[in-house]
This record gives sequence, C-alpha cells and structure tokens, in this order.
Amino acid sequence: MTDDMRRMMQQWGAPPRITEIAMRARDTDAVVHAKTFLGDIIRRDVNMLVLAGGVGVGKSVAAAWSMLSFPVNGHGAYGMRRFRHTAALCELLGQFDADQKKERDILKACRMLVLDDVGTEYLTEPFQMLFDGLINARYEESGITVITTNLTSDQFRDRYGLRIYDRL
Repeated sequence: MTDDMRRMMQQWGAPPRITEIAMRARDTDAVVHAKTFLGDIIRRDVNMLVLAGGVGVGKSVAAAWSMLSFPVNGHGAYGMRRFRHTAALCELLGQFDADQKKERDILKACRMLVLDDVGTEYLTEPFQMLFDGLINARYEESGITVITTNLTSDQFRDRYGLRIYDRL
C-alpha cells in the first residue's frame, strides 16, 4: 500500500496503528467475514456488517481492511468514508454547533462508515436517540456500515433496542 492510502485512511479517521496492521492483515476470522461482506455488497443488497467477538481478535483491523479494500472489490473511485471510535462518536453526537452538525450529516451520508468498539460508550438517552437516527439514516440510504463490538447479539439488542438491532 502507498503513502496515499495512509493519508486517505488518516483523512477518513482510521487510527495509524490500525491502518498499518490492516495494510498487511492476514486472514483472521474477522478479515474473512469482511471479505465475504464486501463480496456480498457486490452480489446483492447487503450493506451492514457487525464484527462481534472478544478483545484482540482483529475486529478493528478487519473493519479498516474493509475500508482499504472496498474500491478493489468492484466499486471504482473512492467515496467518502469515516472511521469513528464510539467515544469520539459520543462526543460528536452530543455537540450541536454547525461544524459538528456538518460532521453528523457526513456520517449519515458517507459511502462507508466504520463504528469501532460500539458498546464501550457511556449510554445516555440523548446519545441513544442520535445513534438510532444515525443507524436508521444509514439503513434507509443503504449506506455501507461496519460495526465492531465486544457485545454478544443479546447484549447488543438489550443495550440499543430491537429497532437498531433489526437494522443490523
């Protein structure tokens, strides 16, 4: 991979350490699931992937790998993408100035969005409402969304509700 790819990943918000590992990722279970997901995007109407599992299994790396590999899998030009850790997302969703609103709008509309470590944030009602709006907007617009989490399927449903769970 090139320095241009590193710069793009930085612009998209991917952490440098995750980018470097993703650029030479091996076929872990998480990367294999990401490859299948990218293939499914091309073959049918699939747009959301949840990579769940324990700490250190490579979920974040697989998500970053997806960002790097997406154009190679039949989608030509690089569209706008975003990689956000949930803590940063929590801060962003809680801000209401014009710049923050613009970034929230970008998260809703970007071609690919990675939400890393969902389930680690402090869950408040305002965050829940804004997170629900973000996921719903991406679902309605068929935005490609990759979520990493340590939560089990049941824990995810209990934490975020059936509506969000069903969209994923």
